[in-house]
Amino acid sequence: MSPLRDAMGIDGAEDEPQEDDREEDGRPGDEGAEPSSGDGEVTVGGREEPEVHEVRARPPRRRRRGKGRHGTRRRGPEEPKRDSRTRRLYIIAIALITIVPVVGVAYFFWGPPGSIQKIDLLARPYADPDTGVSGMAIAAFIDAGKPSAFSGKGDLKISLDGTEVYSGQLDISESRAMRNLPLDQFAVGNGDYRVQFSFQGVTTSTFFTTNEIIERLNFTAFNITHITNATLVPDGNARLGYTVTFLSLADITQLATGRDGLQVEVFKNGAPENRFTDTIGTKTQVNKNFPVGGNGNYTLKATFTNSKVKPGSKYHKVEAEARDPYTNTSFVLVSIPPTAVPKTDKTTAQWKLADGGATFRFDALGSVAYEGATIVNYTWDFGDGYGDDSPVTTHTYTMPPVAGQPPLKYVVTLAVVDSNQQSVFEQLELTVTV
Repeated sequence: MSPLRDAMGIDGAEDEPQEDDREEDGRPGDEGAEPSSGDGEVTVGGREEPEVHEVRARPPRRRRRGKGRHGTRRRGPEEPKRDSRTRRLYIIAIALITIVPVVGVAYFFWGPPGSIQKIDLLARPYADPDTGVSGMAIAAFIDAGKPSAFSGKGDLKISLDGTEVYSGQLDISESRAMRNLPLDQFAVGNGDYRVQFSFQGVTTSTFFTTNEIIERLNFTAFNITHITNATLVPDGNARLGYTVTFLSLADITQLATGRDGLQVEVFKNGAPENRFTDTIGTKTQVNKNFPVGGNGNYTLKATFTNSKVKPGSKYHKVEAEARDPYTNTSFVLVSIPPTAVPKTDKTTAQWKLADGGATFRFDALGSVAYEGATIVNYTWDFGDGYGDDSPVTTHTYTMPPVAGQPPLKYVVTLAVVDSNQQSVFEQLELTVTV
């Protein structure tokens, strides 16, 4: 059955309440109406009329949104619009949930670099076996807390004991900076170097230690002629020898390379006489001997050119003057020993009673002193317990030989001393017969 509608067509019309209801509501009935006869008719003015019911419109009930009586959702006129907006909101929310993380990840990996969190700086020694160059290998790693690709130039400073010895820049690519810095670009000696790297306002530092730099020379020179007692040097010649040992200030032996240089200058009585430029190679010591031009005081000066320090720095040129380890002097005395030349008028003589024995004549005037020196002493030893100190002398052997026995043999020795206090001796053999 369709719902009642009033004269205006409004839903919800209901039958007029009964009389008792009207009375309860305080609304009186129609005047002039007579009571019903019970057959459904009303008598008005003595005339019977059909009973008419009054219909009154009631406002539509306001119902809560949601499910109706039979479990189905009731929709009002605005419901389709609300559903459309809700779907759009759902789509937007899902899109945000999906796209935002993707965009965030993409921004994290491929977006612009973030702020620098830290810089890891490493400094380690390196050596190139092909060139002999050694130095410091530097590596800087920039951390932004995300994958990034910093590029540009970073500032590099190196100092030793608070004094700056190097200032430059490192090229940065892919958030890294690497470089091999040879010692001769920053080193001024052995020690702990502070290495500082700065980029975009962030600074970090580390230390690099080197102890391979040559800072001192142990330089000795000596007279080979004197040491060998002239056995290896021809008469009238002399040779000097020298040894250069490469050290640090801590007296630790250091290794020189083929890139280093060594020059030794030789002075005789203060005047330059010779100069040697040695090819060092890879070694800790250089030894050499050479002839000199006669007697005199020799001084030697060594200059080592250091390839492992900055040019112009303290240890770029290391100098030293030689000392004689045998005399502990700053010079080497070269005094070429004289040559002793003993002569006799004969080497064999017959013993004669009339002569008192066998007589020989001796001459030492053929002996030679060198480089302006003079012979100041002659000493003869005739081998029979007698001697003489004259350059020219005679001597008679008075002991007769025994008949039937071998002849007597005598060894005569001549020793000469020059004005440089250099001495030498020479011998000859004599025979006395019956």
